[in-house]
Amino acid sequence: MNAKTVILIALVLLWAGTVSQAQSTALFTDAFTEDTAPWTNLGGGTIAITHQASDLPPNAKGALVFNYTVNPQKQGANNALPFQVLIRPVKQGTLASLQAIRFQAYSDIGSPFICALSEHQGGRYLQVFWLPPKTWQEITLYPKDFWLSDNKGDPPDPDGKLDLDQIEAIGIVPVSTILSAFMGTDPQIVGILQPSSGQHTLRLADFEALSNDTPVPSTPRLPDDEKGVWIDPLNQDAIHWFLIGSQEMQYDPHPPFPDRALAVHYQQGPDRLILLLHDLHRVAMGNTDRIVFQAAAEKGVRLAVSLQMKDGARYFQIVDIPGDSKPTTVSVNIAAMQPAPDSQEALSHPIDTNQLTTLILADISFLFGQPEQHNTIWIGPVRAVQQTIGPKTSK
Repeated sequence: MNAKTVILIALVLLWAGTVSQAQSTALFTDAFTEDTAPWTNLGGGTIAITHQASDLPPNAKGALVFNYTVNPQKQGANNALPFQVLIRPVKQGTLASLQAIRFQAYSDIGSPFICALSEHQGGRYLQVFWLPPKTWQEITLYPKDFWLSDNKGDPPDPDGKLDLDQIEAIGIVPVSTILSAFMGTDPQIVGILQPSSGQHTLRLADFEALSNDTPVPSTPRLPDDEKGVWIDPLNQDAIHWFLIGSQEMQYDPHPPFPDRALAVHYQQGPDRLILLLHDLHRVAMGNTDRIVFQAAAEKGVRLAVSLQMKDGARYFQIVDIPGDSKPTTVSVNIAAMQPAPDSQEALSHPIDTNQLTTLILADISFLFGQPEQHNTIWIGPVRAVQQTIGPKTSK
């Protein structure tokens, strides 16, 4: 290859790189170099700006510091808002061409957070992201992944879809403050939240809203013998699961089976309940009949696979995950799931896959006399499928 050809290729690559960089346009960028504006906080806590290099991710000039408190034994009735939240007002129309929200975030503990988009005279749309402890994490959230919050007391949405030009605020909420406020008197929830009690810190840096040709991760194909939908193919950098009862969860690129997986590290033992939850509002499960994923565990696990409907009805099936990191395929027949004993709604009607809101995976080994021990469980990409080729054994 002669020098002229090398120079030509270099110029083409440079031009392509310049075009690629120009394709993502920032609708706004908050670099947190001067003060906290336009961000504010509601429901308690404090906010400030830091320029201390040790508190910042690489190349950032400043960060927003949000100090909040988790107290699972005290209700938030005396506050105007029962949980604590960061709010960033947005002028209507600013985000009409939004394709991604991108920022860097740091939490002193492993914890789930919610990003909320609020419409003017409309609904509140949510997306979950997980932050590992004491690590800066880049988070990218896409409008297609937000779902309408339809809990009691949530504002209704006239057209039932996210209208980007009507967004008037972005909120960031520590999930632990929600659980603390609304479930703080439940002894089991108090026990689950106790390790997270006290004051904690969330930092945000380089918070920006992007438009134009911001790339969106492509959805992988399902296995050839399956028809259905992905619940989570685990193909994004950020983790979009709630984890309750532990603070240690991350992607593992080399799990005991040949795929990417979530790895959750936790203590098993008496009264130790571990919950892993994923939202289903945006998953069209109406024509599916099974939940399928790969799993493995260091120690044996009795795993309750549960589905919850909009009216609160919950259904479950218990599957065994063997120990010694031996991989297994979990394939749960949705129609064969049993009503949860404490769910009166589930006892009154059968499961309806068109009304599902949440997938819950729970280690309930403590109910079967599991001794105190450390464990790791791996969960691979999760899908809802319609069985089409060959029988599969339900575990």
